Amino acid sequence: MVVNSDDSNINININNSDTNSHQHTIDGINFRIILPGEHTEGKYSILEAYFPPGSETEVPPHLHSNETLIIYVMEGKFSFIYGKEAKKGSPGMLFKFEKGTVHSYKKIGQEYGNLLLIYVPAGFENFFRDLSKSHMENLKKFGMNDQIMVQLLEKNYGVRMRLNS
Repeated sequence: MVVNSDDSNINININNSDTNSHQHTIDGINFRIILPGEHTEGKYSILEAYFPPGSETEVPPHLHSNETLIIYVMEGKFSFIYGKEAKKGSPGMLFKFEKGTVHSYKKIGQEYGNLLLIYVPAGFENFFRDLSKSHMENLKKFGMNDQIMVQLLEKNYGVRMRLNS
């Protein structure tokens, strides 16, 4: 992948040959880091989220205190909660979740779903790396019941979980 930086006119080549270090599965959702922040001078990062077919899968309510999240629906049907607002999402739709606002999203139906996630500024992609390193693949079952883990995630990434929207 080649990215042109508007500020410096530098071409960035990303070698995706080491795909295992960029793919992480959490709560049955596969996250792939497409463009990490170290390649954008920390301005943004891009991830892909793949929701497998079968049961409906949800990213529970949470908020980011450091970054805005932009989500582009590539495939599948989703429901999104942003503050007190609920929206349905289908391919081609774009959503912007400002930092400091509780949000969640859920794949609906039995088909698979695919989202493109853009974090501005970058940094939150490391959340997925660190969870994979800790072998916390089932955050709902293990991590959310571990108050130390929740506090570490909140401190390191400015994310707050277990919120009532």
